[in-house]
Amino acid sequence: MAPEPLSQGQGLSPAAEPGKAVGISDGLLSLSVKNQALGSVLNEIGRQSGIDFHVPGEIAAHPVSVSMRGMPVEQGLARVLAHYDSIYYFAARNSAARSLVSVWVYPQGQGFAAGSDNGHRDAGRRLDAELAYRSPIRLATDADPAIRLQAISTLAEGSEAGVDRATARAALETALSDPDAQVRAQALSGLVSNDSNAAFAYQIQGLRDADPAVRLMAVETLAAEGEGRALLQSALNDPDEAVRQAARLQLEPHSPK
Repeated sequence: MAPEPLSQGQGLSPAAEPGKAVGISDGLLSLSVKNQALGSVLNEIGRQSGIDFHVPGEIAAHPVSVSMRGMPVEQGLARVLAHYDSIYYFAARNSAARSLVSVWVYPQGQGFAAGSDNGHRDAGRRLDAELAYRSPIRLATDADPAIRLQAISTLAEGSEAGVDRATARAALETALSDPDAQVRAQALSGLVSNDSNAAFAYQIQGLRDADPAVRLMAVETLAAEGEGRALLQSALNDPDEAVRQAARLQLEPHSPK
C-alpha cells in the first residue's frame, strides 16, 4: 500500500522522533512543517539523510507547509519541491548502489538555464569519471564550481582513500574562501564535523560570510549552549529571514518554558 500523507493535525509516524518535524527511517521520510523556511527544512532533511542541498539565498526563506508520513525520500522531496525546479545528482560510491547525494534547487522556470550555465547538470557524471584518475584535492580547485563542490563533499566525508586528514583539512580551509557560496558552505560543514577543536572558529567565520547560504550553514551547525548560544542569539538579527528562522529553531528547544 502506498504511503499516505498526514492529515491536518495528525502526528508524525514512528519514523520520526517525538517532537521533531522531520524524521527519516529506513529510507522513508516523515515530515510535518507549516510556514517554515525552505532552506531550514531541506537542511534538516540533509542532516538526517546525508543529501547535500544547494538552495539560492533568494528562495531559501520561502515558507513551505507540507505533511507526509513514511514516503520514500525522493518521492517526499518531489512534494516539498513541487513549486521549484530541481536537479538531482546520483552516485555509486565504494561499489555501493546508486543513491541520491546532491540536489540543486532553483526558482520555478530557471532550473534548466541554471543547470546549463553552471554545469551542474553534467558535473556529477564528469566527477565520477575524473575521480578515477584525479585526486579530489586537485578537483577542489577545478574551474567548474559544481566539480569543486562535489570534490569538497568527498573530502568532507573523509571517504577518499589516499588523502590524509591534514591535507583534506587544508583543502577544506582553502575552500572557505571559494568564490562559490555553496562550496564555502559545504567546506564549513565538513570542517565543523571533522575538527571539533576548531569548529567554533570556523562557525564564526561562516556567520561573517556575505552570502546567507553560508551563514545558514553556520547556524545549523551551532549548539544552543555556551558560546554557541550567544552566536545563535546574535543571528536572530541577521538580515536574512532564513538565517533568523534557523537560529530561532535552534534556540527554541532550549528556551525557558
